[in-house]
Amino acid sequence: MSSPSAPTRTLPDKASLAQLRKQAKDLRKAYLAGQEAAVAEVERFEQSPDPANFALADAQRVLARAYGFASWPALKNHVEGVNLTAFLAAVEAGDVAAVRRIAKARPDLINQHGKFGSALHLAVVRRHEQLTRVLMQLGADARTGIWPHRDATTAYAIAVDREFSEIVAAIDREEENRRLRLSPAETPPRTAVDGLRQAIAERRTADAIALMEADPALVGACDMSGVTPLHLAAWKHDAALVGWLLDHGALPGARAMTDARGEPLQSGKTPLEFATLAAGWAPEEDDRTYYFMWNAHGDPARFHETARLLLEKGAELTSSAAVALGDREAVLRLHREGRLANEIDDCGLLATAVRVNRLEMVATLLDLGFDPNEAAVGDYGAAGWPLWFASMCGRYEIAELLLARGAEVNTVVGGGGDALGRAHDDRMKALLFKHGARITVEQLPGGEQGREMAKAILAGTLPAYSLNMDNPTLTDLAEHMLWAASWTDAEIVRLCLPHTPRQRDDPWWHYVLVHAALPESVKLILEHGVHPDIRGGEGYTILHHLASHYHYKPENCLVRAKMLLDAGASLTLRDALLQSTPLGWACRWGRVELVRLYLERGADPGEADAESWARPLAWATKRGHHEIIELLRSHGAR
Repeated sequence: MSSPSAPTRTLPDKASLAQLRKQAKDLRKAYLAGQEAAVAEVERFEQSPDPANFALADAQRVLARAYGFASWPALKNHVEGVNLTAFLAAVEAGDVAAVRRIAKARPDLINQHGKFGSALHLAVVRRHEQLTRVLMQLGADARTGIWPHRDATTAYAIAVDREFSEIVAAIDREEENRRLRLSPAETPPRTAVDGLRQAIAERRTADAIALMEADPALVGACDMSGVTPLHLAAWKHDAALVGWLLDHGALPGARAMTDARGEPLQSGKTPLEFATLAAGWAPEEDDRTYYFMWNAHGDPARFHETARLLLEKGAELTSSAAVALGDREAVLRLHREGRLANEIDDCGLLATAVRVNRLEMVATLLDLGFDPNEAAVGDYGAAGWPLWFASMCGRYEIAELLLARGAEVNTVVGGGGDALGRAHDDRMKALLFKHGARITVEQLPGGEQGREMAKAILAGTLPAYSLNMDNPTLTDLAEHMLWAASWTDAEIVRLCLPHTPRQRDDPWWHYVLVHAALPESVKLILEHGVHPDIRGGEGYTILHHLASHYHYKPENCLVRAKMLLDAGASLTLRDALLQSTPLGWACRWGRVELVRLYLERGADPGEADAESWARPLAWATKRGHHEIIELLRSHGAR
């Protein structure tokens, strides 16, 4: 139940499999001889090693883990060139046989992303119909986009927007085949299923019931990942709809391989497990975000009612549901029977107990040997979630218990920072400081206190740390502090700029400007000499990005856009994936205020040199932005 250890060895650029085999033999020999370094390495990466039976295969596994690979075959595949680079190169070359061969050896590569997305992204952009079909048959995901513009950069969205009708048809066909393999023979059409999903997602319970009364086959219809209406109703804790579905034949044991947001799950999950995944969430929030990470104060009564209905109809009481319900007897019984499974999706059993505020359950799991530094999976796959949740939600007694039982106070939880950074009240902060919490440059307090600390850090008189790196230099600290302060305190940005020697055209500045929520921060960075057209990995500029970021208020977008334009930002540059100008992006995302500004500043409303699908009027028409359509036409677009 312990967390995986971080790699300790660095693989050379031209690693040799023969040399790695020799290293494994040497490691085994040294371990069996009791050499201190070898024993320490084996014990770090192998649970309960047995010196009497430590075979070469065990040494190879330890070596692979030390290099950061899950297994010896994974390390072997990497060294032999069976990796993402080779996979994408095969797609680029249109080599179907090589794509099949590599995917067979490394199925995990199918949905891995490179600089410009996954293999399927590449096949779609190249308009390679056969490869698109093959990748879909191998399990490629056409509905996951590229950060930070995920909705516009899925493989499916790219095919639709570029009007690659044969590619769209190939994806639709393979997705429908997946759905049909999971649904009854008389399954309703996908449009009907999608309409029902939308009604449930929007909590239009009466409309959802009306749709299923008109077509009873919808009750058991699932999507291509096995998600049924009952899964979705349970996810929303819509007890009325859950009860109706169960009374009309919905199966409480149906299993889905993605959650309601389309995120992959470690194993098939039932509707009760869906309800558990959402336990503690704030119901008013939008499913587009991992909102439980930021607001774990949902109404537990809604979860309990949903769970009760499912259990009464025969749903299996799983480990996660027992924990969320606070059923200690069930948890202990499952443990005695060897069935207390900690299958981590988003967070594990201990973090679940913290999230739903069950102190007794946290204590029970710790007594059973659960790791107080329990890890998560996916993009936020780091240890430390239980304390992180406790700190964020102000659960002082739980945090105190976790720390007393070995929780590491300074563990960084993926992109969410550490426990101190999530603490909102002085009592929690005092507890964390008592256990050795350290202030990092990414999480300085606001106002004058934070500024004085920043001055002392930059002067070298206050020891400082970083969430993102070990042993940072003063320059490193200044850069990380600048990046974090760009959305919280422009004065700290001003203090850090003289200590940041990066070239003004370094792509790092694009990353900073993407996150700069304060117009004053943007102004300071531009005055520092950073080029306003600094580009990101997919070739988009900050003018492009402003249109896509729904967190920006219209007035703030205008302030930033005017700053960039006054500094010389171009209105003619195109990005790599959407192949559009900033005006095209504004038209796609319906940002009327930006469209009007860009036209006033001389943007070409017609863009006759662009691909027909990437012109401003085409974007506005496809997205149904009628005010923008009229605005473009009034400026001469045809």
